[in-house]
Amino acid sequence: MLSLLAICAIPFALAQSRSGGNIEPSVANRVDQSQLPTRNSNSPEQNILFPASLGPSAATHETRAGLQGVIEFPNANEITPPIETVSSAAPTRSSFMATWDSVSGAKGYFLDVSTSNSFSTYVDGYHGLDVGDVNGRVVTGLNPGTTYYYRVRPYTDAGSGGYSNVMTATTEAPTGLMINPIFDDSITMNPNSAAIQAMIMRAIGIYESLFSDPITIEILFRYSDAAPAPSPTPFPPGVLSQSFFVPYDIRWNDFISALRADATTSNDNIANASLPGSALSTNIVASSANGRAVGLNTPHAMFSDGTIGPGGPYDGIVTLNSAQPFSFTRPLISGSFDAQRSVEHEIDEVIGLGSHVRPTSCASSYEAESSDNTLTGGAGIQSCPTCSGGAEVVYVGNNSGTLQFNNVTANATHSYVLTIWYLNGDATRYAYLSVNGSPGTPLSFPSTGSFQTVGSIQTTITLNAGSSNTLTFYNPITGNWAPDFDRIGVSCASTPPANLRPQDLFSWSSRGVRNLTSDGSRYFSIDSGITNIVGFNQAPPGDLGDWLSEACPQRHPYVQNAFACRDQYSDISATSPEGISLDVIGYDLVNASMPTPNTTACSLLQQRLHRLQRRKRRLQRLHRSNPRLNRRIRRLQLQHCP
Repeated sequence: MLSLLAICAIPFALAQSRSGGNIEPSVANRVDQSQLPTRNSNSPEQNILFPASLGPSAATHETRAGLQGVIEFPNANEITPPIETVSSAAPTRSSFMATWDSVSGAKGYFLDVSTSNSFSTYVDGYHGLDVGDVNGRVVTGLNPGTTYYYRVRPYTDAGSGGYSNVMTATTEAPTGLMINPIFDDSITMNPNSAAIQAMIMRAIGIYESLFSDPITIEILFRYSDAAPAPSPTPFPPGVLSQSFFVPYDIRWNDFISALRADATTSNDNIANASLPGSALSTNIVASSANGRAVGLNTPHAMFSDGTIGPGGPYDGIVTLNSAQPFSFTRPLISGSFDAQRSVEHEIDEVIGLGSHVRPTSCASSYEAESSDNTLTGGAGIQSCPTCSGGAEVVYVGNNSGTLQFNNVTANATHSYVLTIWYLNGDATRYAYLSVNGSPGTPLSFPSTGSFQTVGSIQTTITLNAGSSNTLTFYNPITGNWAPDFDRIGVSCASTPPANLRPQDLFSWSSRGVRNLTSDGSRYFSIDSGITNIVGFNQAPPGDLGDWLSEACPQRHPYVQNAFACRDQYSDISATSPEGISLDVIGYDLVNASMPTPNTTACSLLQQRLHRLQRRKRRLQRLHRSNPRLNRRIRRLQLQHCP
């Protein structure tokens, strides 16, 4: 079933299923309309139904700032990014960066792109394209291994000038992974548009150089301080980036069979040997791109507003938080975060990384008087000695005062039990509750005996996955008041989904012992827990599918660290934990090698290998053989130590 989305937030070519099994798509988070393609209610594709048998589900992903990155974080209105010089970006298989010299006095430029140096024809969408007052633009949706010609004309209020010299660019050879970027207006209309696009191109170039999978991945990129939702709510403090993606619930045997058949590297062979002999969950939840990487029929299905359905042109949506201080070029501006590192992190999420693991308890509490909330009309805060936080919100209702709880978090799109603590010294009072801008639901609040006595009621609500949910209390009737509010609490009415993600197949707590929970420690290993490649984060609010992060500054600032630091940057590589993880969940590294364990691990491996070799020699003296022992020795010999 086509599930959707990750916040910790892509292709045109579809591979055929090798397993022959049905894959059931499911739906994900609903996000806001944009200027880009959305569902056409008159389209004949509206009548095509996915063979879904399960209800809609959702997942989201957010990357966060490390502790030092959150301290003294400036207000979003205080962020004025400097206009950065456009750094070069090599062509990819589907895109190139067109750049030109600025013309004094120009208000903007018209861009032409053609496969002919005479410009007898034009690439669709690139004939006199008004790109604004910039000196660079990424040209996307191109054919690999093709030479393109481009030129620009400056314009002013008085009219347009002459053409520039004709310039050329050749896209990369057609063999290998293709990631096709699409930029919405939040990027193309930004003063730093050229620098942002070039940065994303550089990130994409890394993936296309690393992986040889013959698939195309479509990603919509945004630069905004809010998710694409009907009523966009600014990201909570500390969130650097977000991704939505389209996962599929694929039957266990279908995915495992496809993963084994897709083995092309030494990493794959080692990792496949560690796969369990029996199913650990009913389904594997793979992203649409990941499914195609192992040869399954999992098409992109996301629209620019985040909805899911046939014909959705994207595999995912990646948003950089424009309220954060980013550098789009390197070296970084002092005190800023590396935008490319965040983009790579969210690309990893869209194409397949992530975990089903969630905190053991999803209960949380939110004070009514919190500065995170929004009060309107006559609503206000006053002291309340009997309230949990020593204060309460009063004067909600009377067709004026409202109380909105912001940044309410949920692990997945599910039903949750909402407990409301309130005070009411009158007879029953009433209020409406609107969740994420939905029509209000009326609630009754019986008397608690006095306005100094706290009572509670419970109701069931549906929250979206992520930390951008809003709950608004109001009463639109003049003269009718809601109760005074102390706090709310959210607890799970249903357990988080139990189906594993591909990365969970390689989550261990020790040699031979898997850990698929948020209890204790977990680490990523492809050889049954022998080699600890990197630890998994176990500390909310960081994503539990990301890597364990050190305090800032980090000795190992990996791309997939749950928390990022200012003034540090990194990229995915063939030997980084991210590159190895993508390799073993189904992508094909061009050059793969076993990760090098650290010194302590090497010492332990050598000791273990020597013990097994001594045991083998004793058996040989007795003219006996132990095939299992021989396999263990061969596996240890694959662990390359310095």
